[in-house]
Amino acid sequence: MRALAKPILAVSIDGDGFAPSGSVSALAHRAAAAPRTVAHYATADAGVPELGHFRWARRGGAELARWVGEWAGTRVASAG
Repeated sequence: MRALAKPILAVSIDGDGFAPSGSVSALAHRAAAAPRTVAHYATADAGVPELGHFRWARRGGAELARWVGEWAGTRVASAG
């Protein structure tokens, strides 16, 4: 993983016991050669009282989808 050089977007989610924020960040940083964006998606960002590993997709995922779209669009524009 250390040699991976493709851009990485790593997002942790409030209430995610399967992939806590520290673990998501540590995993992303193992790709030392890759440009990394590490973010945390909080309940305040989603506008819902709780999120989690699966729940974020059923409620409050629209804002995260926007984040991913913006991130991907930036990568495409800079590669262009």
